[in-house]
Amino acid sequence: MDKIPAKHLIQKGRIVTTWSIWPVKERVSILRCFNCLEFGHRAERCTGADRRGECRNCGQAGHTPTQRLQEHLVLHYLQDSWTSSRPN
Repeated sequence: MDKIPAKHLIQKGRIVTTWSIWPVKERVSILRCFNCLEFGHRAERCTGADRRGECRNCGQAGHTPTQRLQEHLVLHYLQDSWTSSRPN
């Protein structure tokens, strides 16, 4: 797509068709290596340490990003419900 029409669509924020309205946002791509978990390059050009066994969100080993997210959600939920049920 040409840059000028793309900018116009992003500024407008939507595309209207006969039956639908479609949201339009600018997409930003950030390169991340799945070998060393650093940014700016891909695994096929990586010279860093192999960190494939570590979580790509927190950098710790022994769990997947999904499991870690679930732990955080549970901890925040429990903390919020404990705080809200406490007498002042």
